[in-house]
Amino acid sequence: MASNLQLYPKAYFNWIRLKKENNPSFPVEPWQVEDYREASMETLFDRLAALGLTLTEENFLLMAENYQSPEELTHYFWSKKENEFPIYLILFELWRRLLPDRESLSIFCDELDNRIQSYLKDPSQDHGLSNTMDRLEELLEESTNLGEGPRAIFAMLSRHVAHDLEGFLFDYISDQIDARHDLEATEWLKTFYPYVSDTTCFDFLRARLLILADAHEGNLAFKKLLTELQAAPDLDLSLEISAFLVHHGDPFLFQKAAKLCINQIQTEEDFQELLAIVADYCHFVEKDSEEQQIQSIFSKRMGLSTPTKLKADDPDVAFLRQILENPDWAKI
Repeated sequence: MASNLQLYPKAYFNWIRLKKENNPSFPVEPWQVEDYREASMETLFDRLAALGLTLTEENFLLMAENYQSPEELTHYFWSKKENEFPIYLILFELWRRLLPDRESLSIFCDELDNRIQSYLKDPSQDHGLSNTMDRLEELLEESTNLGEGPRAIFAMLSRHVAHDLEGFLFDYISDQIDARHDLEATEWLKTFYPYVSDTTCFDFLRARLLILADAHEGNLAFKKLLTELQAAPDLDLSLEISAFLVHHGDPFLFQKAAKLCINQIQTEEDFQELLAIVADYCHFVEKDSEEQQIQSIFSKRMGLSTPTKLKADDPDVAFLRQILENPDWAKI
């Protein structure tokens, strides 16, 4: 999920619903998490009347002709603060159903949120997501053609989305690479790269695609990426790169990536994740002795609390560091 800070109203209430799904004890009002898409038209108009706003489909459509979005319409109908948001959510749903040809940015992003959520629940199905992403590309290009900066446009649009849009694009393209849909992944990377703020993560996706097509060029791309990560450390990305390089690329690249990780880990969780990655590498290249030693350390530490801060003189960390810093260790 995206941060709830500075989200636009519909995205904020989508965020609340996602938060409630992930944490049933999260305190909410029932109206905040109700799925208005499931309500009948009669129910929606009855709920509006109960909140003090009596409408019919005919006069809703008549009034909506003068406004560009459900947000503008809500402001016209209801300038009071009381019940403003319960009424807004119902008017939003009425606009979505009755004015399908009047797509505001919030309406589009609500649909994007809905399709992202469906995809996350079942990635084996497209759920119409690729068509929605085509429309996302169009919206971004239209705004950029008006002179706005690509990253500023993307940041503004992301405030209309409850999910972490940049993070989702990374995961979605990664899924396409895993499924060997290389052409689709390449196109999505080309499309969204100018808009994202964390280009290093997307450089990783590019390197993954490249190394699957051309080992030499891929190795060069990973070498450049790891050099950049030395200057601007990112532990999560370094761990992900290390896990990928277990089975791909030059062995010295794996060693370099794992060394970046050992120099950044701070918690037991970080250390155990790195242990598992290095053990996987040892198994893959048949370094049986080192694998057994690492597995022994891993088994010994499994009961430790993962948020625990590592001690500077932890002997197991020192052992793993010694392995990774051995210049001959990566030789096969």
